[in-house]
Amino acid sequence: MEYLSSISDIFVGAIIVFNYSHVAFVIGQSIDEKLIFYLGGNQSDKAPEDGKGKRTICIGKISKSGINTTFWLSRPKKYKPTDDEKQLPKMNISAYELDYSSTR
Repeated sequence: MEYLSSISDIFVGAIIVFNYSHVAFVIGQSIDEKLIFYLGGNQSDKAPEDGKGKRTICIGKISKSGINTTFWLSRPKKYKPTDDEKQLPKMNISAYELDYSSTR
């Protein structure tokens, strides 16, 4: 795995590694381009029925400003994303901003 050095290197399918031991895949960005939307598994979506040990696949969001502090972006070694993959779709969706405590 290779880490991306800048938010400008982001692409659809990039792997987000969170500082609280979860990973997810980039699927898009907010309309204002300030947030990244991602798809991740084994992460609570804060649903009332999510008890201990029960987790779901969900869409989450995180501020792009957190790169290299609250999350890191990576890709498989030697993978070169296409220009199309670098054009993150703009999305207007409801998503949670997860953290360590909400994923436990």
